Amino acid sequence: MAEYFNPFQTFEACKKAYQSFIDSYQKFTNNEIKDWIEETRNKGKLLWQEPYLELSRSFRTGDSLQHYIDEKIVHPKCSGIFRKNLDQENSEPVELYEHQSKAIKKILKDRSNIIVATGTGSL
Repeated sequence: MAEYFNPFQTFEACKKAYQSFIDSYQKFTNNEIKDWIEETRNKGKLLWQEPYLELSRSFRTGDSLQHYIDEKIVHPKCSGIFRKNLDQENSEPVELYEHQSKAIKKILKDRSNIIVATGTGSL
């Protein structure tokens, strides 16, 4: 059976190695400080934080940026700025997510400012 990468085992191994490194040069003469360090370290909050994992679904796709350019809603130069591959000048414009399309429609309808706050994975 193939052996797979286990991030939790790797995290534990890293913690153990780091702890060994710290222990190799930390010598305390004050027992009160030594006890506090050990107690705090044993709670797991002194040298590292436990991993935080969050799984989220992909954003729903919305209208294409090209659609808004073709409809003369968005300036044509946006296709050169908001493109899928910035290294290629003729790369296609990005595809918008549903919340971005909704924001554009709301701006057009209400003629007002809007703030769209999403996770960092959003373009």
